[in-house]
Amino acid sequence: MNSVPPASIEEYQTLLLAMQDVLGVVLTEEKRDVISERLARVMQRYDIASMAELAQSIRQAPENGLNTLVLEALSEHDSSWANHSGLPSMLSNYVLPAVAAAKPKQYRIWVTGCGRGQLAYLTAMTIAEYQQSHGVDTRFEIFASDISSADIELAKRGYYDVATIEGLSTSYQKKYLEPDQDDWMVKQSIQDMVKFAICDLLVPFDKLGHFDLIVCTDVLIYFSAAVRTQILEEFARLLDPSGILFVGNSEAVMPFTQAYTRVSHDAGVFYRQRPH
Repeated sequence: MNSVPPASIEEYQTLLLAMQDVLGVVLTEEKRDVISERLARVMQRYDIASMAELAQSIRQAPENGLNTLVLEALSEHDSSWANHSGLPSMLSNYVLPAVAAAKPKQYRIWVTGCGRGQLAYLTAMTIAEYQQSHGVDTRFEIFASDISSADIELAKRGYYDVATIEGLSTSYQKKYLEPDQDDWMVKQSIQDMVKFAICDLLVPFDKLGHFDLIVCTDVLIYFSAAVRTQILEEFARLLDPSGILFVGNSEAVMPFTQAYTRVSHDAGVFYRQRPH
């Protein structure tokens, strides 16, 4: 239960400024109730009594993990599989047919902000389904990351309760999940396609290597314009020539960088890296 006293408008605005200045995160007044609820758990853990005190602590850049936990709380993802319905269509109707035609030996995908793993596993299931139907020999490597160490550990386990898997199609449930006591477990063949790791997008990530596709849904919306530009341009440097960036429907790309061209296809809207 939330035992932190409700914040005044002034306190909340002070916190918003601190998060923008220090963490590069931009939030609006409309999200006040949701953000306050999420941050209450962090405040209780560090015995912080008010939003004003939290704002001061953030600005002091403590080395006790506070700012990391604040970012984790802000980027907490909805656990529903159904939220990712746009990606399978883009994969099945655009990306995978192109891969089948080009026949590369390897195709690397980065799923950022993966939360507890649903989007990464859904990507793997979609690829497995296409490979079985079309006999594609390309080796797909899926790298999935999140700032939350707790979520990454849960993602690695691949266990989901009955309520959580409701958004996953019945056919995928039957083919790619198996019962384990009261839960469901992602089959090992799908788990083997995904590598999970902790990654903070505010820290340089150029050592991850090049990717053919970067999936970044509902992540960029939390960052300031300057930070968003920085992340998008780093993505462009990691993408192979004509690589693809897939973002959420509410996330704009073009106003922040000219490193991409927007593609509107029957399979969905996405961005291709501009040729160097």
